[in-house]
Amino acid sequence: MAKKTAISPGVRLLAQSESGQRHAGRALHRDVAPGISAAILELNLLLREPPAVLADAAPAALTRALGALDRSAAALRTVELSLRPPLLDEVGLGPPLRWLASQESAIVEIPERLPRLPAELEWQMFAAIAALVRRGLRGKRAIFVASTRPLTVVLRGARARAYPASLAAARARLAGQAQVLSRSGEIRIRSRR
Repeated sequence: MAKKTAISPGVRLLAQSESGQRHAGRALHRDVAPGISAAILELNLLLREPPAVLADAAPAALTRALGALDRSAAALRTVELSLRPPLLDEVGLGPPLRWLASQESAIVEIPERLPRLPAELEWQMFAAIAALVRRGLRGKRAIFVASTRPLTVVLRGARARAYPASLAAARARLAGQAQVLSRSGEIRIRSRR
């Protein structure tokens, strides 16, 4: 009988980090780089215009270039926030979960204030919740807090069961720090602190 090799939590976290970096790289390539390239192209074309035509061509070209840069900046902010929301360190899980819900068109019911957890646990909970909301639930999704002591975040998906791989990844990410429970259409993540 073949012996199963145990994978350490550190190796799992590294794999999840690499997965996040791949996701960010694809988003940068797909959403940010084309806008910057379009702005550079517009400005280079404008630079080649003869002086007599420049005054007429500049406003439209600059408007197109600025539009492309605005879209790229918005996409870059989304990538940045998905990697690690800056508010997480400052105010805890509440605002980043609200942002996540708005990005994913999920219903959100979160109290104004949530208890602070150790910074690493807050980050791990956010990352696990984000992965579950993005890839683990189907249909109409909701995020709400069922309890603040211990902090219990409930994720719901209409007519859905969580994908086993997403659940396993969340459990691995939160091993020893939080409990991940699943039943038909609902996932509960309860901190152990």
